[in-house]
Amino acid sequence: MSGPLLPSLRLDYQMSLSEAGRLFSVQFTGFVLSVLVGGVIADIFGKRMFVLLGTAVLTCGLTLIGCFRSAWLLNIGFLTMGVGFGGFDAGLAPLVGDLNSDRRAFALNLLHMFFGVGALIGPVWASYFLSVAGPAGWRYVYLAAAGGSLLFLLAFGTCRVRPPVQEGGTPGRKRFMSLVVDGRLRLLAGLACVYVGVESGVNAWVFSFLTETLKATSAVAAAATCLFWASLSLGRLFSAYASERFGQELFIVCCCAGSVLAGLPLTMGPGVGVTLASCAALGFFFSGIFPTIMAEGTSLFPGSTGSVTGMLVAAGAVGGALVPWLIGLVSDARSLERGMALIPIGSGLMLALALANKIRSGAPRRDVARCALDSRVLHDASHERRQP
Repeated sequence: MSGPLLPSLRLDYQMSLSEAGRLFSVQFTGFVLSVLVGGVIADIFGKRMFVLLGTAVLTCGLTLIGCFRSAWLLNIGFLTMGVGFGGFDAGLAPLVGDLNSDRRAFALNLLHMFFGVGALIGPVWASYFLSVAGPAGWRYVYLAAAGGSLLFLLAFGTCRVRPPVQEGGTPGRKRFMSLVVDGRLRLLAGLACVYVGVESGVNAWVFSFLTETLKATSAVAAAATCLFWASLSLGRLFSAYASERFGQELFIVCCCAGSVLAGLPLTMGPGVGVTLASCAALGFFFSGIFPTIMAEGTSLFPGSTGSVTGMLVAAGAVGGALVPWLIGLVSDARSLERGMALIPIGSGLMLALALANKIRSGAPRRDVARCALDSRVLHDASHERRQP
């Protein structure tokens, strides 16, 4: 909702574009620090409590932004909001995964479906408030969001959630460092980084691409963004079942391959209709990637699901900050059409990482099978020697 509200916020505070952009950098900093540190804390002290804490901090940040008229309190509000978002994310996703440890991919795809629902509702809700209350109505949007956050805090506080105790070692600094150096987890973190970057690039630039390059109307460009998020949300219903049917690693490979094909029209500029279809197809193929990455990462380390979630979400946040910026740099240097070529290029990089992850996923199983076979041979030989 912050995108549509930004012009009104800038007008209220008489901010330049760079000053307004700094607010998102502050929020991003709070988010990354929160998910990295918060994942470890959630593993140690409990994920339910951390969800409640993150929601409380988020409520405070939204309230600060909506109530006060000081520029430094506005910055503190965005920082607090980022910390709250990070705490919420670092607790909720691993908590849902732990509660459904036998069907993590299914559960996390359903959970993340509502992220797309919120991305659809947020801009419409914000625009409605502005149309009713005028430019100053942006404050009411943040206050209404704070009210919704508070209601969730009260409702979730009454739930007695007790996830099963997961095996896998005691969380701590050494355990966290072992996660950082794990090859499979680094592959998944790289995949999450590129994915969130490409997704953010589509969300940030497809409106400008349609209006400036293809000369579409603002209504058509807005419809493309809505179509992207609607397809992504509905696609996660399909992904919840398909990820179980095909297996997590193969499903991610298929989604990445489809996203390469779906993103190619954005580099060719063939027309408004084809670009709309490309946005819908991208949303569909993107839908299952991030939740299934989360499910695979937490399945690899069931005793450190909070730490793993924090690392993957932080990696995604880095990509979300870098890729839209890179698209802007290329667009300034060449053209917006050339800048949008980073979307299918990024999808191609995702496909390479997904294939590497698929190959790595088979290696441990082959090694285990070989060790089991060698052990059986040694056992049989020893047994034969003991026979009279």
